[in-house]
Amino acid sequence: MGFAHGTRLGKEDQAIVRDALDAAERTMFFTNDYYSWPKEKRETKRRPVANVILFLMQHQNMSEEEAIAQAKELIIQNEQEFVKRREALYQANPDLAPKLRKWMEILGSSLAGIHYWSKNTPRYAVLATVEESEEEDEHSQHGSTTDVVENSSEGDASAEDEDDDEEDEDEEAEAEEEEEAEEDQEQEAEHVEEAAQPEEPQDAPVWTPLAEEPAPIVQLNTMPLLAPAGYMRSIAITDLQSELLSALNVWLQVPNRPLTYIKQIINELQDSAHMLADIQDHATHRSQRTPAHQVFGRAQCMNSAAYTFVRVAKIVNSLKCPGMLDGLLEELEARFIGQSWDLDWRTTSHAPSEQEYLTMVDQKSGSTFRLLVRLMQAASMEGSSLDFEPLAKLLGRWYQIRHEYLGLLGRGEDLDHGKIVYPIVRCCNLDPAAKTVILGIYRQKAAEAPLSPESKTQILDLLHRTGALQATYDLIRQLGREVNKTVTELEAAAAELNPALRGLVKSLSELPIPTSL
Repeated sequence: MGFAHGTRLGKEDQAIVRDALDAAERTMFFTNDYYSWPKEKRETKRRPVANVILFLMQHQNMSEEEAIAQAKELIIQNEQEFVKRREALYQANPDLAPKLRKWMEILGSSLAGIHYWSKNTPRYAVLATVEESEEEDEHSQHGSTTDVVENSSEGDASAEDEDDDEEDEDEEAEAEEEEEAEEDQEQEAEHVEEAAQPEEPQDAPVWTPLAEEPAPIVQLNTMPLLAPAGYMRSIAITDLQSELLSALNVWLQVPNRPLTYIKQIINELQDSAHMLADIQDHATHRSQRTPAHQVFGRAQCMNSAAYTFVRVAKIVNSLKCPGMLDGLLEELEARFIGQSWDLDWRTTSHAPSEQEYLTMVDQKSGSTFRLLVRLMQAASMEGSSLDFEPLAKLLGRWYQIRHEYLGLLGRGEDLDHGKIVYPIVRCCNLDPAAKTVILGIYRQKAAEAPLSPESKTQILDLLHRTGALQATYDLIRQLGREVNKTVTELEAAAAELNPALRGLVKSLSELPIPTSL
């Protein structure tokens, strides 16, 4: 059990938890014997069987029904004893190592799992075989004719023996005929196979290697595969997710080894997302540097980004933390679904409703924050019971909409790419005439070409006049207040203040008003 969970206990650790572990092991043994007895009972005549039910029947002079009932009682008694000893362990060791406490909790859940497995596994299923049925039939037939055989004369007995000899000779003759038929069929099959193979012409060309001597085995490394991702990491700017990870660890206290890997996972997934986004946007720069696809090519960058998902899955699997791999796969799936709708609206120049847009953001952007939290909680020894779901959802919306709003204050590159950002969603749902103009400009824009300065100015003017920019500004401020409120609730639940998280939230609260456009 410890091997499956990835727990390694030294001699000192084993001595501390020995009493509780003994009760758990006895529970497992008795549970296995209880559910395996129907199958093992049938094997007692063929081989020695070690089972507590058989032991009770042989040494306690119990009937089978009494022994089964006693085995069930032993399971219940030892389960209760395990819980009692575990609580005594906690009380006697208030500073018990987190890994030992977690091991004890997992051990309790494992006892229930062993019950379920033993009850449902095909390994202990009892099925009547054909041979057993035939043996029972022969036994019943033999028993029904016993009296007749005992009362028959010696002459009858000798006649039966002669009949048996004749039957044996017939069976041997039939067996020999079957063997000869099988040999004939095998020989015929070999002849057919030989006839089906065409003869190779004598002057057929033969391939020869360029090197006369045996060439060494070639091993291709991952350098071309990892180069685009490594380049992206070199030009990356510190993201909110990395800072958030450090801030949340004040509560979650993730050990150094898994924390280091979680940081690597978040960074590599972020780099992968940026590579794919640059390709989708036909970007000409990233953080004032040349984007990866203009250095290594689009195809290689897409290959490298795809490999990232394999790479991080292998890292997560190596950590052996329950629930971590499921969390990774579920949140990656949510991200791809959200991204697919973002791309669909951009491709078709369709303005969704506000609720559709927010749902897309919850999946595309919110999944990144949910993934970070789920990975940390899976590896955490403390604070894993805190509910971070509301905070992750709010941060996803706040980060995405804030990023889009600030983008309009700069070069307006989202407009160059024809993106359906929140201010445009708001504007199109407020004013059908403005919607016709904005989406019309998008549809007429040449592929991969930026918008003209005049078109950008016209769209920004529409966003301002319809109140969409002001509504976006108000929404971002409201989301910031809700994030602060959620942080306060988490501090109360954790009974610990988090200045690092407060500082991060405060830095994101700075926002220019829309009149500066």
